[in-house]
Amino acid sequence: MTRIFTGHALAGRIHNDIREGITRLGRAPRCAVLIDEASAPMVAYAGRQREAAAKLGIELAFASYERSPELARDQLRRLGEDPRLDAVMTLYPLPSGIAPVEAALLVGTDKDVDGLHPENAGLLALGAPGRTPATA
Repeated sequence: MTRIFTGHALAGRIHNDIREGITRLGRAPRCAVLIDEASAPMVAYAGRQREAAAKLGIELAFASYERSPELARDQLRRLGEDPRLDAVMTLYPLPSGIAPVEAALLVGTDKDVDGLHPENAGLLALGAPGRTPATA
């Protein structure tokens, strides 16, 4: 017997879990999203993220990557240290000269949305609680 899996039921459960988490938090979570505004596909993807986040009650703040690798590293570090933010999302491709793991290290374990920080990736590999990427 063939069954078609659409993912709608799973997405609904995930959305409910997110809403429950926001209720426990007592406020809208805040996430900085870094994009390359010169990339039309990235801008389109960011727009879909904005819509999905709004439906769930998540605040997204979009910013363009700094152009030089040094400034982009400083930008990632500052966002990781910003107490007003709960998370930092880096859309790909990253600025030239910055690897995904380096970006995660600069942002820190607690705000690493993609779960690429070595500590978060290690916890995932061990099956322990931690930041889990959306694709896990």
